[in-house]
Amino acid sequence: MNGINTKHFETGSKCPPIDPEKLTVYNMRYCPFAQRTILVLLKKNVPFDTINVSLSKKPEWFLERNPLGKVPAIQIGDKIIYESMITVDYIDRVYGGKTLNPKDPYQDALDRMLIERFTLALPPHYRLFYGQPSEITPEQRKEWSQEMLDKLYVLEEALLERQTPYFGGDSLMMVDYMIWPWFERILAMPAFAPECVLDPKRFGRLVKWIELMEQDSAVKAYRVTTEDFLEFRRSKLEGNTNYNIIADRQ
Repeated sequence: MNGINTKHFETGSKCPPIDPEKLTVYNMRYCPFAQRTILVLLKKNVPFDTINVSLSKKPEWFLERNPLGKVPAIQIGDKIIYESMITVDYIDRVYGGKTLNPKDPYQDALDRMLIERFTLALPPHYRLFYGQPSEITPEQRKEWSQEMLDKLYVLEEALLERQTPYFGGDSLMMVDYMIWPWFERILAMPAFAPECVLDPKRFGRLVKWIELMEQDSAVKAYRVTTEDFLEFRRSKLEGNTNYNIIADRQ
């Protein structure tokens, strides 16, 4: 996993050398979508290199590889694939180890529908996380916090219906990794939105799922601390996004 915590390349930089025999991930260290791909690679023990790129000052050579200008993107030889759900499906099909997507097509469909329903919680999450605090009234903060929590309740209901510790069943599967990255960020939110706490009385199963996920080796290997998320948020709100908070400590 060479390069995970290295500095982010910017506009005007030269693309670093790429090993054509090895999978390369174009990544941004604080992007939850890119985190999906990294988690799957770590879980499946796939050797890979990481090239971190600035999303506010995108390198020209990165835009040549992904015209959408988004992460994640993966490259193997001259093959380039982007979009998080597409990259993880490709990795799960091509590389050995435990298959993370369900073999049953119906269960796979159920998991993907759950992921889509979960994404309804993201608009209020982003409004709270990256909205200028001076422009958000206490009433708006409470309203958006409640909206996010209400939309997250679909996950509590899913765990109750499935009667399993993970969304994927008795063991962690693709659906769990596709949802997890935002919970690292949600856990940081009470620092600036105290209403965003997951009450164990309401979210008992989801809180237990979080505790299990925090013990997963892939999650632990790539985890960003609450302090680093808050520092990244502060720099972004100030208009000078610092992508290299972790790299600068190396």
